[in-house]
Amino acid sequence: MYTVLMARFKAQEPGSSEQMETKPFGQVSEAALHDVRASVTDMLTGMGLGEVRPATLAERLGIDKTLAWKLSRFVRSDDPLGGFRHLPGTSGMDIVLRAVADAGAGDEAVENVRAALERLENLISAHGGDRATFQILADNHTRGGNARANADLRRQMFRAASGVWGVQADTQVLLSITAPSAEDPDVMDIAHVSGFVNLQRLRPNLPWVVRRSRYGDDNADVTWRPPNVEPIEPESVGTTGAPLMRAFTSPELPELRRFAGGDGFVYDEIPPGEVGKAGALTCFMGEIVRKAAPRRHAPGNTVGLYRLTVRTPVKHVLMDIVLHRDVPRASKPVLAVHSLYEGRPPQRFDDPGVNVLATDDRLAPLGRPPRFSSTHVPRYGELADAVLERAGWAHGDFEAWRLSVAHPPAPCTLTVSFDLDPESAA
Repeated sequence: MYTVLMARFKAQEPGSSEQMETKPFGQVSEAALHDVRASVTDMLTGMGLGEVRPATLAERLGIDKTLAWKLSRFVRSDDPLGGFRHLPGTSGMDIVLRAVADAGAGDEAVENVRAALERLENLISAHGGDRATFQILADNHTRGGNARANADLRRQMFRAASGVWGVQADTQVLLSITAPSAEDPDVMDIAHVSGFVNLQRLRPNLPWVVRRSRYGDDNADVTWRPPNVEPIEPESVGTTGAPLMRAFTSPELPELRRFAGGDGFVYDEIPPGEVGKAGALTCFMGEIVRKAAPRRHAPGNTVGLYRLTVRTPVKHVLMDIVLHRDVPRASKPVLAVHSLYEGRPPQRFDDPGVNVLATDDRLAPLGRPPRFSSTHVPRYGELADAVLERAGWAHGDFEAWRLSVAHPPAPCTLTVSFDLDPESAA
């Protein structure tokens, strides 16, 4: 995602008085960083150090090897904004400039670098306030995004959220399987399994919601169940109606509490319990919704859409979308990540750009027939096979795509969609 911020700066037009102009932040900051990089490159080249290795640079200038490595990475970066994270800070550059002056660099070359650094510091102060905030701005304007920076921020976000909310999990899972109904070829059945692996409470007296669903009548009566919904493990359904899959759930999982929210959702939560690894729980729930959706392309039914909402700090998300060969798909599934942080009402799947988060995550094909194994979910292949068997479907009739996300930026929604084939219209 390329966010345009407007930066104001002074420019002198030939034959005119000094005036204020407005240019995009990315443009003015890239120019300032290019100016610093060019000045440093000219200074080092003038000393015969333009192409030397960082270790040689450290030896020749008598500076720390880490400092020399950072300076070298900044100078060699193809993208000035992407290279900003390697530019040594004010004290580091002061060390460099004193060292090059002692090593015989010309006064003009050193002063050019100081002047370029001063202009950059003014820009940092005006638009970031501090170097850390400016770094985030720069990362969001790099060419093609900055995957490493984004991954670092999401990891920090996970750790902070775990501490603040007092909960975390190793993996959040959604397995969704779609196939034509055996009773009516014009509609589709959908099986879905959701859950967590090693969900840990990190503070005492903390309940936590592990599932949200819209099942209920108009009065949100949680005892009512749609007639076309079947638990995957009927023998494991709890007294509250939670469709547990006990064969893949921690045996020590306490009885879940079910309650209705004022928003039309029904919530299943684990009660307070032991903290840390000693109280870690793995919990899966699964259902098959018969005749869940129209199969054919029609007005108001042009897209297949699957959403996973992430509200729990998790190290990993595994989301598998599994489609029968007779699902009329006209495109490959695509991913969008939407923020829930702002509290904006839910957007349509095709609403361009609203709350969309930049991501380098991609859907990976699992083949036909799909291989479901995962290092993040113990016995995951067995779980998928159990769902297919309970639904009465043949493994070889399906293909699948997997979304695997490290430290998803909760709260967010992961949306996978594909176009239904217009040729399938009745």
